[in-house]
Amino acid sequence: MTDGSREQLKEQIRRVKAEFDDAVAESRRLYAKLEKLKGPRQKIKSGRPSIWKGHEGGYLVLAVEEILAKHKENGRRPSLADAIRWAVKTDPVLQRTKAICRLTDRALQARYQQAADYWSKSRSDPLYRDLDASYKRAADAFGRLLSLEAAFDAI
Repeated sequence: MTDGSREQLKEQIRRVKAEFDDAVAESRRLYAKLEKLKGPRQKIKSGRPSIWKGHEGGYLVLAVEEILAKHKENGRRPSLADAIRWAVKTDPVLQRTKAICRLTDRALQARYQQAADYWSKSRSDPLYRDLDASYKRAADAFGRLLSLEAAFDAI
């Protein structure tokens, strides 16, 4: 392969990395804005906050809802457990999340329900919709970045 095509591929990787970084920064900004709008918490919980209220939970809920919606159009909707398993096996962001990979199927279903309850407002509130859109853009950019890096490594 010529040096020109390697340079073009490097430039594409740089652009997609920048797009991914922008999407992640926007999602963090929106998440901080959302937390600020919620106001002070009623009870201060000791220990680490649940990851299902953060980016990992948002990605999981988004991936599972996409799978369920895609298969609903075909008329053959999978069970929730199958959709969760499929999302974890096929989504590159979820595959690299240690907390998700360590859980059994039953535990992952329970954590999905916890994340879905937390993220359920995303269907009605515009701020939540913007946050979901930024998560989707980040996940799409991450997937493209992985494929471009794999192509570059293959050269």
